[in-house]
Amino acid sequence: MAFQGYTQETVDFLWGIRFNNERGWFMEHKQDYQEHLLAPTRALAEQVYDAIHEMCPDDPFLLKLSRIYRDARLHHPDPYKESLWLCIRQDVEWWAENPCLFFEINPEGVSYGFTLWHPRTAAMEEFRDGTCVLITGTYEYDEYAKTN
Repeated sequence: MAFQGYTQETVDFLWGIRFNNERGWFMEHKQDYQEHLLAPTRALAEQVYDAIHEMCPDDPFLLKLSRIYRDARLHHPDPYKESLWLCIRQDVEWWAENPCLFFEINPEGVSYGFTLWHPRTAAMEEFRDGTCVLITGTYEYDEYAKTN
């Protein structure tokens, strides 16, 4: 399925889960979640992942898509998240120090971009010192970044 965008039903579901964050409401609207939020987000994620993989076929990337269910072990008062996110990151042991492309949708809108998630100070200094170079309109890692 190709990404066709989000609909008003997507926005309605997101506001609905924010103001009715309980199992009964979610179960009544689970089909809306699957059809209007999960399916288009999954389609977007796969489309972006395929494009990145086509540009960098030898680089190992992972596609992550969040779940709507909160982790009960964390004792959050609401059982469901009111946003859905995806990220595409390198398949490396310490992924938090490597670039990550993200997209998130919530009731207020969307956010997207490029991030380093909780890098150690030394990794951030290396990044700032030029591990990312602008080449012909796209960002590519230099040889040092590819080997670390």
